[in-house]
Amino acid sequence: MTWQPPKEDGGSPVAGYHVERRVTSSPRWIKINKAAISELQLKVTDLLEENEYEFRIMAENKIGVGPPSSPCPPFVAKDAFGMHVSYLLHFSFKILALVSFEFNFCN
Repeated sequence: MTWQPPKEDGGSPVAGYHVERRVTSSPRWIKINKAAISELQLKVTDLLEENEYEFRIMAENKIGVGPPSSPCPPFVAKDAFGMHVSYLLHFSFKILALVSFEFNFCN
């Protein structure tokens, strides 16, 4: 998956991103990356075929980690060797500086 950096950073540059996922049948969000990543992409593995997933992202700056974005629209994981399907998802979220960020996210 890839995304664009936020348009504004509230005066403190974004140091990294945290990505979480969940199976839509569960309320439990699972951290995908253990530490903040500075890259604008993350390879997501260990998805189970035919499970429906949602993702959300949090930005981190010198103030701390902001609240999560709204989850992306749910999608069903397909076999990686089958037909390639690209999902374009739009996120809006705020970091602790309470400045809104928007970015695109796709796999």
